[in-house]
Amino acid sequence: MGDNFTSEQVIYIPEHSLLVETGLGSSAAVPPAPAASHSQPLYKTSDNQPIAFWGEDNLFPQRVLSEISRNSIIPAVLDWKARALVSGGLEYGYYHYEDKKRFFEPVENDAIEEFIERSRFPHYLAKASSDLYHFYNVFPELVLTKDRSEIYSIAANDASFCRWEVQNPRTGIIETCYINANWQSARHDSPETLQVSVINPFDSLEHTRQSKAFKLIYPISYPTPGRTFYQLAHWNTLRVSGWLEFANSIPEFKRALMRNAMSIKYVVKIPTKWWVWKYPDFDAKPELRASRIKETQTSINEMLTSAKNAGKALITNIIDDNNGKPYGWEVETIKDGMKDGAYIEDSQEASSHLLFALGVHDALIGSMPGKGLGGNSGSNVREALNMYLSLCQSHQELILEPLRFVQKYNGWDKKLKFRLRTPIMQTLDQVTPDARQTLPAA
Repeated sequence: MGDNFTSEQVIYIPEHSLLVETGLGSSAAVPPAPAASHSQPLYKTSDNQPIAFWGEDNLFPQRVLSEISRNSIIPAVLDWKARALVSGGLEYGYYHYEDKKRFFEPVENDAIEEFIERSRFPHYLAKASSDLYHFYNVFPELVLTKDRSEIYSIAANDASFCRWEVQNPRTGIIETCYINANWQSARHDSPETLQVSVINPFDSLEHTRQSKAFKLIYPISYPTPGRTFYQLAHWNTLRVSGWLEFANSIPEFKRALMRNAMSIKYVVKIPTKWWVWKYPDFDAKPELRASRIKETQTSINEMLTSAKNAGKALITNIIDDNNGKPYGWEVETIKDGMKDGAYIEDSQEASSHLLFALGVHDALIGSMPGKGLGGNSGSNVREALNMYLSLCQSHQELILEPLRFVQKYNGWDKKLKFRLRTPIMQTLDQVTPDARQTLPAA
């Protein structure tokens, strides 16, 4: 060793035969410290409220849920998307490479399994994926142990109950989440309103270790342009464009049509002189004409329609012929333009717009409302599903982000990878006979 040997890892001082380890070796590298924090533009609210209103009346999610609850497509499709996102379930393990191909090897870890069980992790996945597709905003809550050495569990708060505090004017950071199930009547300072500290995702680990709170919100959202506090799901265009209102009105029209039988089915033509024959003072007492016509109309209506008022009768007068002889009564049947197929094309058009905005191919949901049943082959469904699931990875990464934070905080192996399994549909010629076994071996 030379007299002046020095490196980043060790320093040699020959005068004292001393070797100094600096602790800066690659095996003990200190994580680099950031020179600055990420930009957080400050959004100025128009009022002095400490919370950022979600919608002008702070009830945006409540109004959305109320409006879509009257629709037969949107809730079902949002549920389908949420289930499709997490249907494969959680797995964790290690990636390794063979012949330049990457393989995933699942493992089991007692500490992780206990965390998953304590957290009821399938419930977290279901709730987080549902809120993600309803609102593009998820509010996972992390609970620490009493000694703050580990994160004990995770759960997802109902997004419609959560409101952000306005940004800290100095840092631009949101520091508190307010949780209340009754924002219709509640305020941020109501006794039942919960206040939970918020993790800064850009400085999350250090922030959590220094915090005195025992539970914290890890904010998750799918970014949309121009939104600071609450993101806006792309399918919300159905509400502002009027397609949701139009789709919801079709069942109301059909229900009214069936209940009231609004179409005219018959026209009864009565000779003018019949009224004088029926009521000799018909011309002398014009004040009674209206009641007598109504009486006759009621009798004819009861004769021509069922007890449930399936149709209506329209009465018109006809004049005598040129010889003074009145025509006989005439009953004409009117072709009903409002039959069982009424509004089918409108319903199909509305359904098409709804599914397009929701980003789901109709082959994956089932038959479109109306006459056109079927029409989707197995290959069409298979390819549509595989294409859809291939685009879901970014959403899966979002709802697993808090788990990766737990991994760092709890000291789990940093090489361990968490992922959601993605099922892929294949044809039989792509699967060996042995792999087609669907029942347990005897």
